[in-house]
Amino acid sequence: MTQPISEVVVVGGGPAGSACAAELVRLGIPVLVWDRAVFPRDKVCAGWITPQIADALRLDPAEYGRRHVCQPILAFRVGLIGADTIEVQYDRPVSYGIRRCEFDTYLLRRCGAALQLGEPVRRIQRCSEGWTINGRLRTRMLVGAGGHFCPVARTLRGGRDSAAPTVPAQEIEFRMTSEQARHCRVAPECPELYFCRDFLGYAWCFRKGDYLNIGIGRIGEPRLSAHLQDFLAFLKRTGRVPFDLPGRFKGHAYRLLAPPLDHAVADAAVLVGDALGLAYPQSGEGIRPAVESGLLAARTIAAAAGRYDRTVLQRYADWLHDRFVGDRAIDDAAMGGLDATASSHTDATGLATDGRFSTTSAATAAGTTAPSESPSADERPTTPHTKRLTTPRLPARERRRDIPAAGDGPLRRLRCLAGRLLLRNPWFVRRIVLEKWFLHRHVPPVFGTREASSTDRRS
Repeated sequence: MTQPISEVVVVGGGPAGSACAAELVRLGIPVLVWDRAVFPRDKVCAGWITPQIADALRLDPAEYGRRHVCQPILAFRVGLIGADTIEVQYDRPVSYGIRRCEFDTYLLRRCGAALQLGEPVRRIQRCSEGWTINGRLRTRMLVGAGGHFCPVARTLRGGRDSAAPTVPAQEIEFRMTSEQARHCRVAPECPELYFCRDFLGYAWCFRKGDYLNIGIGRIGEPRLSAHLQDFLAFLKRTGRVPFDLPGRFKGHAYRLLAPPLDHAVADAAVLVGDALGLAYPQSGEGIRPAVESGLLAARTIAAAAGRYDRTVLQRYADWLHDRFVGDRAIDDAAMGGLDATASSHTDATGLATDGRFSTTSAATAAGTTAPSESPSADERPTTPHTKRLTTPRLPARERRRDIPAAGDGPLRRLRCLAGRLLLRNPWFVRRIVLEKWFLHRHVPPVFGTREASSTDRRS
């Protein structure tokens, strides 16, 4: 029996896959999106998008918010678990809180592609036309957008796992009762970010109207559950979330960006988003890299005009390197005290895990060489205001849990000390932690760049 054939199959219906499929449809390329889940489905994620993501997706937050949760974010509260926090306020939205079960479904349904949902991809094999999926569908071009456990990525890697650092995460999102909403002290417009005291991860508490999202992620950390319990105890003790939580936390894992981006392209195949491991290393945020990689992959496929050999698709890998690896170097250089050429990974402070840091950063954090608190208007399109907030101290047992042991070496101890100093500095929290690491406001739109504007388009 002759197997049906599709020009492009995108495996994975999350933001990366939907963005890629929508762009392919817009460019006149037939595409099918295949996902093992039936949408809507849950996804472990704090759940916010920046205006840059909305622009890249051609999404109007006001229009989207008429039927879906779309919480404008006007502030952030940042600190260490159990230490004083700094609240940074803006005069206009810098992000929007969304529920991934709604957001992903919305993007998938509007992308215009054919859909194959509710069936896992069990087998991928090469064939003369390109690839065969589950022995019954052929495709000339395959896009792996299936996240951390993407079957396309596993096939291209020959069954081997990526060497990139992995972040296990646990999260719960639920609709509060009227009584819970009345007692919850987390403001809807102000997500709260709390770094672990050893800087191997951070926790969050984010209210989106009547929905509350609480979670934690740590780099390759086997004691994730213990740190989660400490964080929940902290939220209850401080009155931020004084009630018991319903249900169980859900787990997930994702890879941080770690060049070289091996297996980004192969003959008749590319990887996008978490399937490749593009989450920003400082924050773990992955929606913007997922969307942008999906869009770049679609334009590469369109420009290939049916020639899907690796040499033609290499353009996509080059774009990824310039876009994301270069962006990480910019972030590191902006610290002023980091070796931007270091090949080691970064932890949740942005400090290299081999302990590299400069006394310049520590001095800045201590206030001896503080930069100007009033950057020019063209650097800062919104007007932030900062204030310090006092937090009750952690019990001694919880403080000891995150203090580096003597066997961890002096460099790790020094890195933790530097991180604690930096998080006391309002300028550092606002300009580095929030605007560079979490909001990426210094990164231009993906299609405002020279490389994307030169891509061939189809009407």
